[in-house]
Amino acid sequence: MRLKQNRWALSIVPGSLGALAVALLLVPSSGAVTSGRTAVSKVERVERTVTFSKPWQARQNGDNGVVPLLLKMTVTTPAKIARVNTLAQVTLDYRSSPGDFGVVGVSVGRPGVSSATMHPGGFRVSSENRVSTTLTWVRKDLRANGARYTFYVSVAPRDGDHDGHALVTGRKVTASIEVRPTR
Repeated sequence: MRLKQNRWALSIVPGSLGALAVALLLVPSSGAVTSGRTAVSKVERVERTVTFSKPWQARQNGDNGVVPLLLKMTVTTPAKIARVNTLAQVTLDYRSSPGDFGVVGVSVGRPGVSSATMHPGGFRVSSENRVSTTLTWVRKDLRANGARYTFYVSVAPRDGDHDGHALVTGRKVTASIEVRPTR
């Protein structure tokens, strides 16, 4: 299935580079999205791939920066299960400016409830050459019973060489979310 995907970006207000979510900007993207869903026993798995026609950019210039929301996906938990554990695996290609790095993170939330960072938090990625990496996060003991959760994948730029600028770019992101009953 091919769908059109919009790309979201978070804008960081000067002086708040440590804060992740400050303002939300809609940035149109013509990237294609493929999506699949399989259910094995009581394990739900949802996968989505986004390929951007123009590279996504996480950038910092002085105290201003952009943290792109690379992928957003919603998962509905099984209706007859009270609590679930979730596993998020993200594969992305990226390249960072010399001396700088990005912090890749996944957060999860329900409608009307603020999102929470999945464990273990952000992963540092850095390479002057385009590479691909797969990272894994978990969130345990979420309420289920048919609840809908939205997962957000983002990359925050970090100025590692202290020159006031940082850039991390990429073209492709794949996320796989597994939901399984707690034991």
